[in-house]
Amino acid sequence: MLPLNVVFTGAELRGLGSRSGVRIGNLRQLVVGATTLKDRPVAVVERPEPDAPDYDGLLPLHTFASVSFNSLGRYLVVRHH
Repeated sequence: MLPLNVVFTGAELRGLGSRSGVRIGNLRQLVVGATTLKDRPVAVVERPEPDAPDYDGLLPLHTFASVSFNSLGRYLVVRHH
């Protein structure tokens, strides 16, 4: 279970030709490698597809020193302040 305090439900994320429900809240704790992020605002996107992960989350990028995507390797690199 995601350690999330939900603040607002009923938000919607819209893309080109798609819509997804979003829960806005406060992520109590997330461990990424050697870094532990605590009490961060987050939007959790519903994933209705049968093969999708349980959830996808969006964190504000300004909380990180840098964010880069490796599309060939299919991973994300984040550096914390």
